[in-house]
Formats: sequence, structure tokens, C-alpha cells
Amino acid sequence: MGNFVFYKDWIKNIEDLPIEAQDKIIADIVRYGVGTELAHEEEPTIQMAVNFTKKAIDISKAKYKAKVDFGKAHGKAKKIDDKEIYELAREGMKSAEIAEILGISKSSVDHSDGWRQRKKEFAF
Repeated sequence: MGNFVFYKDWIKNIEDLPIEAQDKIIADIVRYGVGTELAHEEEPTIQMAVNFTKKAIDISKAKYKAKVDFGKAHGKAKKIDDKEIYELAREGMKSAEIAEILGISKSSVDHSDGWRQRKKEFAF
């Protein structure tokens, strides 16, 4: 998992350092965040700065992973009922009428599986 939060304060904490040191610190923070090998492990000052960010990066990656896993397990609740759209369409209702009855957009009806199924059934 290569997503993590990069905090503005980290830049503020190193802004008085020479630009070369800032670049090395930022690069190694990003490398740590995306899970690749650090390039400046032999430089204690650089690694000290990077080490201060590691816990926050680990926490942000864990939170992101938990959200992704939760979404995979639970998903977003579906707002439309394909079966109901299909049944109303079979009664001869137009998509705009169905949308008004169900309180959803016409586009939602037009793109629903229920509407597509109705179109397949009546195709010649």
C-alpha cells in the first residue's frame, strides 16, 4: 500500500536546513511512505528527521488500509432497486416517470440494470 499523508508541518520543521538536506529528507520520507528502499540511510541527520515521521506514516497507511478493507467488505449502499425499476418499466412507464416515483435521477434509471433488462426484453 503506497498511500500516506504528508504533513505540512514536516516541511516547516526542515525549512531552515540547506535545500540539499531538505530534498534528501523529503525523498526518504516519500520512499518510506511508498515502501521502497531509503537512499540516505548512511546520513544520521537525514535519517533522524525521517524517523520522526515514520510513526505518523504507519498510522496513516493503516487507517487508509482499514477504510479500503471496510469498503471492500461493506461497499456503498445501493440507492436504486433494479427489480422495482424493471417492474415499473414492464408496466410501460418511461424512465422519467420511474425516476420521479422512486425519487432518483432519470440518469440513474437509464443506467440501471433493471432498465437495461427491460430494453433487452423488448428488443426486436
